[in-house]
Amino acid sequence: MKKHILAATVMLAVLALVTGCTVSNYVFVGSVEVYGNDFWTIRYSKFQGNKKHEMTLKGGEEHTITVDIVTDAGTLDLDITAKDGTSVYSGKALATSAFEIEAVQDGEYVIQFTGNEHSGSFHVGYK
Repeated sequence: MKKHILAATVMLAVLALVTGCTVSNYVFVGSVEVYGNDFWTIRYSKFQGNKKHEMTLKGGEEHTITVDIVTDAGTLDLDITAKDGTSVYSGKALATSAFEIEAVQDGEYVIQFTGNEHSGSFHVGYK
């Protein structure tokens, strides 16, 4: 019985590594999350940890990513990377702001927010 459990555990670990799972470790308090084909929004009273979201841009042209941040307390970092690991944007301790990231090519991207006792919200739109 123990051998079967060990074998199953090893198989799941290998499967997770092979499929390239995106791992997030986070805690939200009082949160509302909404996302669709071209946006991702979360409002919360507290965010601790890191939360990832994957997006696919297609259409054969350059794209614009819009970001809206509200910081009432704590810190919020943002990293956007292409699936090949190329950094598209990296920002630390973001204040309340709105900005655009231009000239992003077709492909798959990972958006990661990291909160440290952060209170507020974030919205990411892509077109």
